[in-house]
Amino acid sequence: MFGLEIDQVATIFSTAVAMVSLLYTLLATHRNERDLERLRAEFAEKQADRDARRDYEYEARKRLYTEFEPLFFQFFEAARAARGQMYGLASAARRGNLDPEVSWLAKPDAYYTLSLTYNIFAPLALGRLIQRRLTFVDLTLDPRISSQYEAIRRVSRVLSHDYGLSTAEPRLLYDPNHADAEQLKVTQPEAYRRQGVFAGYLDMLLESFLVGAPDAQQRLLSFGEFVRMQEENHEAFMRRFGRAIDLFLYFHPRTRPVLWRILIVQCAIYRWIRNSVDGPLPTLTPQALHEPKTERHELDWRMPGDTTPDPQSLVDPFSAVEAYFAKGFAN
Repeated sequence: MFGLEIDQVATIFSTAVAMVSLLYTLLATHRNERDLERLRAEFAEKQADRDARRDYEYEARKRLYTEFEPLFFQFFEAARAARGQMYGLASAARRGNLDPEVSWLAKPDAYYTLSLTYNIFAPLALGRLIQRRLTFVDLTLDPRISSQYEAIRRVSRVLSHDYGLSTAEPRLLYDPNHADAEQLKVTQPEAYRRQGVFAGYLDMLLESFLVGAPDAQQRLLSFGEFVRMQEENHEAFMRRFGRAIDLFLYFHPRTRPVLWRILIVQCAIYRWIRNSVDGPLPTLTPQALHEPKTERHELDWRMPGDTTPDPQSLVDPFSAVEAYFAKGFAN
């Protein structure tokens, strides 16, 4: 009887163990299935996020390249022409072609005046168009384009930084708002003639170089269209572009030292943009924007026999530009 009870206990115990084991297995299986389902859901969610991110980046990159690349090509060519024009100004000054008595820039309708004005403003107007097109585009997707865009944005504003550049060391006397500026600028244009453009007027000028409604596909006015406007209606032309033309009438680096600094800043940024196109991306830093000393002699505007000391032509303008860059050029 006692032996039978032991067998029954053993059977009951074995059955209980089996049931517990079965229950544990069922619970473990259920937990594993639940965990597996959760992992599948997490994976699916992450996959969906990756797919969404990939789709977003694809569409964003496509829009970025579609909007930026064609305009950047135009900007690059216009910047190269502007940089060449700046070296041409120094060359013209060295040959005496910018002296007041014979200046190529003595008349608003002279070819050189029109060419210089157009070439200086063309890349700036294209820069404005690039900024407008890329306002809602994710620039972080391409570091090269992001840096190029920042350089373009900055160079588009330099013409309104005349006061900032006049105070960069070595400082220049510059007071175009003086009460007697109209009289004083005749004999002291380097100090009392305005050599920049107010930011608001600059915005208006850049718009003047664009054709088409702002909400449409605007484009840069061609040089041929620019000249024809002047030939067909000079008064209307001057109302539209007068401030730009006036900036360069009778220009000479000696008598417009602030504007010359502005042009050197633009020249340096255009050189950086040129170097950013191929090879490793140069960092947009003050050091990267300095005009190499080996190239500065090409911007020496002195005629043979000119007694103007080296600092005024080959040192001071570049020192001021370096000081301007060192501050982190103004926004």
